[in-house]
Amino acid sequence: LLSMCPIFILKNYREMDIGSIPLVISGSSREVCQLKQEGLNILPIVINTLHLAPSYALQFILICGILLSSLTFIFDSFRNTISYFCLWIIHLSAFQVGGVFLWFQWDTLLLESGAICILLANLPFIGATSADNISLFLIRWLCFRLMFSSGLVKLLSHCPLWWNLAALDVHFESQCIPTWIAYYAHQTQKWLRHLAVAITFYILIILPPMFFLPLKTLRTYAFFPQILLMVLIMLTGNYNFFNIICALLCLPILVSSNEYNFCKFFIFINSFVPFASISKSAKSAIPSKIVHLHDSLNYLQLTHAYGLFRRFYSRFLFEIFALFLYKHLVRLYLKSMTGAHGRPEVIIEGSYDAEGPWIPFHFYAKPGRLDEMPRFIIPHQPRLDWQMWFAALGAYQQNPFFISLIYHLLRNNTDVTYLMKKYPFERKLPTLIRAQLYFYHYTKPNHRGEWPKNYWMRNFQEEYMPPITMDHPGVLSYLQQNGFVLKVIFN
Repeated sequence: LLSMCPIFILKNYREMDIGSIPLVISGSSREVCQLKQEGLNILPIVINTLHLAPSYALQFILICGILLSSLTFIFDSFRNTISYFCLWIIHLSAFQVGGVFLWFQWDTLLLESGAICILLANLPFIGATSADNISLFLIRWLCFRLMFSSGLVKLLSHCPLWWNLAALDVHFESQCIPTWIAYYAHQTQKWLRHLAVAITFYILIILPPMFFLPLKTLRTYAFFPQILLMVLIMLTGNYNFFNIICALLCLPILVSSNEYNFCKFFIFINSFVPFASISKSAKSAIPSKIVHLHDSLNYLQLTHAYGLFRRFYSRFLFEIFALFLYKHLVRLYLKSMTGAHGRPEVIIEGSYDAEGPWIPFHFYAKPGRLDEMPRFIIPHQPRLDWQMWFAALGAYQQNPFFISLIYHLLRNNTDVTYLMKKYPFERKLPTLIRAQLYFYHYTKPNHRGEWPKNYWMRNFQEEYMPPITMDHPGVLSYLQQNGFVLKVIFN
């Protein structure tokens, strides 16, 4: 529900909007439209059956998803395998056509956790049944992969900020959309921020292996720091429903060992992998089983379970993983969001004349005005604001959505301008729009301890995009080539 509502509200998925559905149109009728897709997608069925334009078909399935998710939230009878499978298909269909606006880590996490929910839920018309151990283990395994890889990738990135425990010196002001608490957290003592990074590594790397221990006391010890970390992240950054999902995935850690029967599983894991390798070698004829066992132990290094941790190159297993990855049933969670000192921000400005004055466009949540306090917007995610953060890290030529955004701002497309705080050219359309790159930093209290009026200070870096007019040659053809403006439009 938290994921589908913002997508439905995000009206820029039109045939002529900044995030239009990528289609390949052969002919001009709806019946022959083909959708670029990976894996399962019900959009082509809805388009061709109900004779809807692609954008309206997307809205239709999202409305169905919102209604169904609301029913599952209210009524216990709707919390079954079929309901969760339908919700998973709907979200997968939207994910595949969402482009850069839906390719976030939490979108893929929701798909994978949703697939596990299908296995965990009850069958319809049967009634409540206890969850099986395999499904519960899959949730623990997903939680472990998410937390452990999130901590490990920070060290594997070889970023000196993480290795020197100085990441929080820049994170609070360089993250995508900070909160006002992040402003004050940035002003804390350096030793406290460095200690917080060290504790974060302890929570994300040292504690997750304890999720699988048979003793509930130890699992409880590993559980609460994860929840505390998620709460602190939500207080200092707007990451929509991501931390809520992470906290929910941690709940199976508290399941009793009697219910989960994890002791037998650990005995199986600790014996199956090495002795499966022994059984393969045991096929050859040998004079003595004892000699063979001795040689196998020495060769396979079973005393430290080498088979569990070594890198394997099985093409068969790799193809299985690739198949699940293709179907969005499993994902790699290896993103590290270390930012630079300060935050690069793209400021879009419009004008009636090349000499100015230039009037800025203000976004819903991303920093712009220096005196505007960062705010809480969770669980909502203003996806356009997030994409502007990524666009500031590169060039506008690398971000087709940015050119599409400028194209529609010049035309006052209300489906796009409503994503802004206020469109400053309602009476008369701007003649030119440009983009400037600034570096933003938090302000600091003065030597008397007085807090300044502004929350931000900025320094001009360079011109991000030169002025563009409404009839700029090549813009429309560029957008058509990148699938943001379709040559065939459904009425």
